[in-house]
Amino acid sequence: MNSKTKKTLGWIILIIAIFIINPLPGADDLVTLQAYSMYSGADVSLNNISVIYVDYLIWCFVVGFILLFFGMYLLGWDFKKLLNYLNFGKYKMAIFLAIAAVLFVAVFDIWSMNSGVFGSVLDYTLGNYTVGWWDLFYKFVLSFFVVVPVCYFFLVRKDFSEALGIFGASMILYFGGLADIAYFIFQRIPIPKTLPWLDNHLIIGWISNTLGFAGVTNVSLIISVFISVIVMLLYVKVLKERF
Repeated sequence: MNSKTKKTLGWIILIIAIFIINPLPGADDLVTLQAYSMYSGADVSLNNISVIYVDYLIWCFVVGFILLFFGMYLLGWDFKKLLNYLNFGKYKMAIFLAIAAVLFVAVFDIWSMNSGVFGSVLDYTLGNYTVGWWDLFYKFVLSFFVVVPVCYFFLVRKDFSEALGIFGASMILYFGGLADIAYFIFQRIPIPKTLPWLDNHLIIGWISNTLGFAGVTNVSLIISVFISVIVMLLYVKVLKERF
C-alpha cells in the first residue's frame, strides 16, 4: 500500500470512527443501529429502542475506538494531533458537560420515582405525583443547568455569550425531550406508544401537533429530540462565532 492510498484509507476510517463514536442522536444512528442489529440480532424497532440503547452505545464506542486507533495508525497521528483536528477546546467540553447535566436530570427523576416519597411508580410515571413536586423539581433542574456555565464563566473564560450558549444547550435539549427519553433508556424499559402527560408540553407537544400526531407518541418524542439536537448545535455555534 503506497503512502497516498494509506493516507486516504486512514481519513475514511477516521471519519467513520468519529461518526460511530458520536454520542448525540442523529441521522447517522439510522445506519449504525442497523449495523448493531446485524451484529447482535437485536430488534431496533421503536418498541424497544430504549431497551437496547445502552448496549448499542457501548458497541458504538468499542467499534468506534478500534476504527479510530486504526485510522490514526494509518495517518501516523497521535492523540494530540487528533484533538487539534477535532478542535476539541474547553467550550466544546463545556457543551458536553451541559448535555451530561440533562442526562443527570433523568437520573434524578428516576431516583425521585423510586424513592416512593412523591407517589407510586405508576402514578409518578403518569405525572400524578405529590402536589408541588413539579415546581420544586424544575428549580432543581435549573440549578443543575446553571452550574456548568457559571463555572465556565468564572474559571475558564469570562465570555457571556459562550456561557449563555452552554446554558442554552442544556435548556434546548431538556425541552426537546432528551431527559424524557433518557428516563426510559436508563431503566431499559420501552418508551410507551403514547405519552399523554407530555401532550401539553410547550415544545414536545407543539412539535407533535405540528407534525400531525394526535398526541405525543414515542415517534414524535424521538423526532423532537432529533430536532432539538440540530437546533442546539446551531445555537452553540452561533453563540461562539457570532457574538
